[in-house]
Amino acid sequence: MTEYQYFVYGSWEKPEELWRAAAGDQWEYLSLREWRWMARDERVFPRHPEALEAITPEQAAELEADRQRLVRYWVNRAVDPPMIYRRRRLPAIEEVFGRSNHWSDTSTISDYLYPSPRQAPKLDEIDAETAERILQDTRGISGATRL
Repeated sequence: MTEYQYFVYGSWEKPEELWRAAAGDQWEYLSLREWRWMARDERVFPRHPEALEAITPEQAAELEADRQRLVRYWVNRAVDPPMIYRRRRLPAIEEVFGRSNHWSDTSTISDYLYPSPRQAPKLDEIDAETAERILQDTRGISGATRL
């Protein structure tokens, strides 16, 4: 059985990416689209390896079991009903729960976090439970944040 060292990008409190490394510099990341370990390639590698925080195998297992900890949510309260956004880092996925009551691709989070010529709405970061509650209260939809 292969032994791995595990790392998060961000911090244990606010992880954004989950990585593991085996002997011989064989890096893998937890794909937040397929929810399985994938071999890194030239396009996907820790952006700043020095910023990775080592975690225990038990902590890595906890993150794998609690997918919501690897997803960040925002809300735009300036519209009615409020728009909920979510972002997964590996691979990069940004989505909005739109007026059609389903998730669709967006670049609004990047536009907000990294100002560009495009005008992005002001977003407030929230947790998954708050996102779920807002969707329940404003649209009567349950389970929209389930991964």
